[in-house]
Amino acid sequence: MVLWMLFVLILPVTSDGTDKKGDVNLIQPFLDPYHGQNITVKVGSTAELTCSVHNLGERFVSWVRTRDSKILTVNKDRFILDKRIRSYTSENLWILRIEKVREDDGGIYECQLSTFPKSSKIFHININTPQVCSQITRTVAQ
Repeated sequence: MVLWMLFVLILPVTSDGTDKKGDVNLIQPFLDPYHGQNITVKVGSTAELTCSVHNLGERFVSWVRTRDSKILTVNKDRFILDKRIRSYTSENLWILRIEKVREDDGGIYECQLSTFPKSSKIFHININTPQVCSQITRTVAQ
């Protein structure tokens, strides 16, 4: 009896998260807690934040800028007018790319999965602004 109950609890699952009948999604998407980074970039360069997602299935990946709660992208679709910003994927990696970085691009960004409850990971972009040095030269009259 105990063996039969164990068999019922452990259903055979395929790699895409469905049972062998193909109608039950048993594996929830998740973010790799060890993958990701906070980055420092120079003004004018390109910033890329990489979010590692597993078992995404039919769910969505969104990138959100937290300072204004603006949804930047959902999957590969851009939700803002700023053409410097886009999202692309390579296998299980979802990358937010910001070209020609400006000082106001610095801050906290969030990679979110469309799960309930929400699953997300926080990233931080630090902006390295070039220092402008002004040198005052004094001419001493003789």
